[in-house]
Amino acid sequence: MGMENVESDPNNVPDGAYAGTVSKSEIVATKKDKVAHAITYRVADGKYKGAQVTEWFTLGDNPEWTQGEYGTKTLTGFTPTMSEQQRVWYKKRFTDFGLSEASGTLQQAMGDVSQLENAPVTFGVKKNNGYVNVSFVELRNPEAASAQATTPNASFF
Repeated sequence: MGMENVESDPNNVPDGAYAGTVSKSEIVATKKDKVAHAITYRVADGKYKGAQVTEWFTLGDNPEWTQGEYGTKTLTGFTPTMSEQQRVWYKKRFTDFGLSEASGTLQQAMGDVSQLENAPVTFGVKKNNGYVNVSFVELRNPEAASAQATTPNASFF
């Protein structure tokens, strides 16, 4: 049937830079009862078109969720546990999206991380010890991201 040349993981992309979009950005509960921000990037073209790479930022422990309509959950609180280095990397990722503290857009983005979705980006993939890491993100249309950042939010940084 010729299956020997088919990639076993359709999201396995080699190290390199890819044009794509943010296909999903959400705050999630991890299997170890932590809170994380997962940002998923989708390759837009070429041999790996459609492949996705997810970047994880663990934000804290002891999540408190409010059950909403239709089975939805909303995060209402957690205990921040990020080290200073982790906070610096997390903040850097937001500034990579053109969101800054000076304009207030960084704090607004923290209030609604889904507003990053569909942002056109170039992102780098670098594998390290079996993990796929997003090594950099560059916004391809900075004006669009700044215009999207409109949701007010309390300070995280």
